[in-house]
This record gives sequence, C-alpha cells and structure tokens, in this order.
Amino acid sequence: MYEQAVELWGEPYQIDLLIEECAELIEAVVKERWPGEAVAEGVADVEIMLAQITMMVGEPLVQATKILDTNLIGACAIMIRLLIHRRRLRVGNDALATGIATLNAILADLKESGWINPERVEEIRGKKLALLSEKIRQGDPSSALAALLG
Repeated sequence: MYEQAVELWGEPYQIDLLIEECAELIEAVVKERWPGEAVAEGVADVEIMLAQITMMVGEPLVQATKILDTNLIGACAIMIRLLIHRRRLRVGNDALATGIATLNAILADLKESGWINPERVEEIRGKKLALLSEKIRQGDPSSALAALLG
C-alpha cells in the first residue's frame, strides 16, 4: 500500500506530508501536558508517513539503538530539517533513513514506557490506513491529504 501511495502522489508530496505530520505532532505534544487523543493521532500519522518514506529511501545501514534520553520534539524537528534538505537534494538516503530509525525508536520507547497509549495509536493507525487504502483504490491524487488527516 505504501508503494502505491508514493506512486500515486509522488515522493515530493510524501516528504511534504511527513514534514507536516511531524510539525503537527510537535504541536500536539506542546499543547497537551499528558498525551491524549491529539498525540496518539499524531504518532499514528507520523508512523504511517515514516513507513512510506522508509520504503522510498531504504533501511538505515545502522540500526538505531534504544534511546534513553527520549526527546520526541527534537527528533521531529531534526526529521523536518532532514526532509527539507532532502527536497533540495542536500541529504542522501542514508542520513534520512537513520533519522527515520531514530524517530521510530523514540516512538517505540514512548509506547513501551506508557507515555503514549500504544493500543490507541494502533486503533487510529488502522483506521487511517483503511482510509488511505480506499483513497489509493479511488486513484485520486487530490485526496491524499484528506486520506491521512481526515
């Protein structure tokens, strides 16, 4: 499904969408003192987009290790910066793949610690993937944003 999304909407759009999702996750974390629905939805959106970008750039050469000092906002900000540089062709696949692995490791740590409710994230993620699949079947490039943010 991720490959079909990239084929339908293109790599530049997917990069822009991950930038937007990371920014929205940062906003949700800043606004909520304790992670609630907005953070769970933001995590689900970021995970979906990370999977699509990973499919585009490949797996990192080095696996990210468990992050002890978890900084979700910092990792999202770094990811945004890498993606902006990627659009300008100033960063390669290895750097981007390592950034993706790091952000995925942070999200996994936050779920494991209970800071983010993993069951709620998976529930939201499943609904969004079903909607994304439907939009892909429709083949409507203009519906990409609505597919994830709807």
